[in-house]
Amino acid sequence: MELWLDYFNAPQAPAYCRIDGYVIDRVYYDEHTPFLHLEPSSNLMRTVQFSIKLVQYPTFWAPWAGEVDEQNWLHTGVTVAVFHSGAGYTMKFARP
Repeated sequence: MELWLDYFNAPQAPAYCRIDGYVIDRVYYDEHTPFLHLEPSSNLMRTVQFSIKLVQYPTFWAPWAGEVDEQNWLHTGVTVAVFHSGAGYTMKFARP
């Protein structure tokens, strides 16, 4: 997740999606996940709650669910599926 967020936190990121910092607030197993119809699905599913400091509007982040506080931080989250391969691990966003 940090690698993905680092892309948006870099000066070379496109202006419409650039952020001015992020915090991974929590990573946990959500007991509701097995009952949701998420694709892709794996044996290792986790929910990641994170906050990002928005730079400009309109923004790539506008459709993301969550709330924006007074300091322009978007507090949001996503469910990810993690897959193991010989080369390491791959994370994919799991969506309905």
